[in-house]
Amino acid sequence: MRLLVALLLFASIIAANSSGVQYLEVPAVGDLDSGTMINISVKGVSGSGITYVSTSPYAGQEFQQSINEVVAYISSKRNLAGMDFLVSTDASGYASLLDGPSAGVAMGIIIKSLSENKDISHDITITGGLDRNGYVIPVGALAQKAEVASQNGKKMLMVRIASVDDRIRLDKISKELNFPVVEYDSFDDAYNTFTATDSSYNTNLNYQISNANISSLQMREPDPMFSYAVEQLLNDLDYELLLAKGAYPDAYNYLDSKRRLARDLQSKGYSYSAGNEAFLALYKARVLNSNLSNYELIKLEERVWDCIESARGKVMNASSFSAYLNSELRLYWAEDEMQKVNESISGEMSLSHRMLAIESIARAHEWCKLSYAIAGFNDHFVFNKSLLEKYDEDLLMHYYANSEPNEHLEKAMRAYEEGYYGASLMEIIFYEGGENLTYDSDLTNYSSESDWSKMMQAHSDYLGINSDYGPDAKLSMLRTAYFYDLHARKLVNESIGSASSDLVEPKEKYVFGADSVENKIEFILLILISIFIPFAMLLNSLRRGL
Repeated sequence: MRLLVALLLFASIIAANSSGVQYLEVPAVGDLDSGTMINISVKGVSGSGITYVSTSPYAGQEFQQSINEVVAYISSKRNLAGMDFLVSTDASGYASLLDGPSAGVAMGIIIKSLSENKDISHDITITGGLDRNGYVIPVGALAQKAEVASQNGKKMLMVRIASVDDRIRLDKISKELNFPVVEYDSFDDAYNTFTATDSSYNTNLNYQISNANISSLQMREPDPMFSYAVEQLLNDLDYELLLAKGAYPDAYNYLDSKRRLARDLQSKGYSYSAGNEAFLALYKARVLNSNLSNYELIKLEERVWDCIESARGKVMNASSFSAYLNSELRLYWAEDEMQKVNESISGEMSLSHRMLAIESIARAHEWCKLSYAIAGFNDHFVFNKSLLEKYDEDLLMHYYANSEPNEHLEKAMRAYEEGYYGASLMEIIFYEGGENLTYDSDLTNYSSESDWSKMMQAHSDYLGINSDYGPDAKLSMLRTAYFYDLHARKLVNESIGSASSDLVEPKEKYVFGADSVENKIEFILLILISIFIPFAMLLNSLRRGL
């Protein structure tokens, strides 16, 4: 089938009537405070299976590809050879270019309904991409789209949700606007809803409760300082969940399962894991409990900036390797997040924009409080902070010259340029842990040396038994602990004047798991060779009479 395609970015649909023409209105979002409903009109006529598209403004490549995918899928289910489709849309007053896959499901509904001569609902809308195999592709800006749809008189928005963060945001915006948001699992679900005569909808959002079973995890000795910081997180989470329980029962059940999991991890000595789960649940709970007012936004901003100033002074006085690097990293994250919030804030902010800003501020606040607490952590790895700038510079030059930068390496460069040398090194370590697979064979017998890397190693055990984090999470975290130890030893050795070799290729410099049989054999062989070669040379000299 020949397809002349064009565009549209974020599309959702509302329906048509009889005579071979269907139209759908879809929510399109430009930035945080602008959005509109865009009309997509499709006319079906007898023909030879050609789709014509007329759009204004021009369509981007991703949108064009999306239409190809949609037509390919519907054609695999319906015989469209005898129909031509005339697609038109006009968004010239809203954008200079329309792009993205968000109108895919909507376009599929239009084309299939025309092929079956069915009417579709006018008062609801939908967003989501569709590929040629019928898989629904989750898209972004869901909270903003829900607000746009509500403002334009729609009675419901259908969405495919990919993340818990999006589910929390939609739960909040739906309640604030009294606007139903419905999750759909497949194209057929969406199509049946749009063509149904019954207008009742199940508006529950489907939170998947984690089934992580930590009974197999061994008990560990928790670090007293970090455990105290995590206990503060958990106490704050207890309070926030009490506030959210009545208003958001489904979200409460999900977040409470995370709270209980964090408590159990803390009791088994997995402080790093407990802190991670508590942090992820806490900022979500704060979003649910927010009133989303401008006044609250301003007050929260002031509180976080005050926290950042207090934490900065304590971080600068941190003397140990772990305290300095990890407290400065979280301080940097907090300040970076707040800078982004400040750049996005405008005079007239939409409700969804305020919600996203408050979510960012909530994350920044928790990072800041953790930074303040961690700065007092003492692992007895005292080091000279003045070594960090040159150390980071060498590592950054090496990796930028020899590998493809990713998000962590780019963050490391930004932190370095802003003078956050401890945060920069931590981002480099995250980069090494995620990207450098060369040393995986060494991890079997790897034993951490510093308290902080011991916590990361314990966290890798937890990630290994929790399928929520994916199959690569355990090894990635174990690599991170591995590289953390390497850099800790390098910097501590230099600080106290011990001889130490370059760390860029760590496998050549250190032996992990020295108690393993393989390493002992290698060591013995090395000694035997060092004895045998001079002895052989001596015998040869005597034989030649020299």
